[in-house]
Amino acid sequence: MIRGETSEHWEERFEQFGVPVSKVYFVQELLEHPQVKANGYAVDVEHDLAGPATMVSPAWKMSASPPAAQGASPPLGRDTDAILSSVGYSAEEIEAMRGEGAIR
Repeated sequence: MIRGETSEHWEERFEQFGVPVSKVYFVQELLEHPQVKANGYAVDVEHDLAGPATMVSPAWKMSASPPAAQGASPPLGRDTDAILSSVGYSAEEIEAMRGEGAIR
């Protein structure tokens, strides 16, 4: 019976009788949804390897200190040298670890 009608038909019928209902969207459809756009839930970022990308922004909104997207996730190993250097490893030690396959 359900398959015999469109989603729009059933959404209207359920709403008519006070049944909470909403269409289920694919992720690709959500990016263009008016509510997603109005609330700024999707942001465009630049990824080091993939180039331009769209990602989800922080879902919560705070008036005094609103969170913002910090950027795309880093590719594996992008910050390895900086992190190891910051905890005291020398460039030679880091290169030795890389040569042994311990890091990329």
